[in-house]
Amino acid sequence: MAKLRNAIVGGAALIIAMTLSSPAQANSVDYDNARPADSPATQAYPPNCEEAVDYAIISRGEACFHRNGDKFEVWDNESDGLRVVVEWYTDYGREGECHHTGGAGAELWCNYDMREGGELKFRVVTRNGANPPNHHESVVSRWLAIG
Repeated sequence: MAKLRNAIVGGAALIIAMTLSSPAQANSVDYDNARPADSPATQAYPPNCEEAVDYAIISRGEACFHRNGDKFEVWDNESDGLRVVVEWYTDYGREGECHHTGGAGAELWCNYDMREGGELKFRVVTRNGANPPNHHESVVSRWLAIG
């Protein structure tokens, strides 16, 4: 009986050690080294996102959600001919896209009137035109409270 208990305790300790020493993967959708919107707060926000609730980044573009006003702030970071698109959806069934077609270095604001008390998720993608396929995708944000 003591041998069985020692084997169980040893196995559990090994599993715990492997779990703690292995890096966690945020999401299998992370094709372009996107920073998940729910990663530690010790990482700095993009310069213009300090007032935002959350943000998503891919190397070619980024977006922030501002709860005050239900707005997305979007940037195109590359002169690659692709548009930066914010795909978003709410917990009450509404969804939409904000398309940045202004070119690299330009900022775009998309302002929506969303239901107070609802929540939303969003991600940033790049496309060659208005419709998929997507070329690059960030991970999807956590659920964010709306206004």
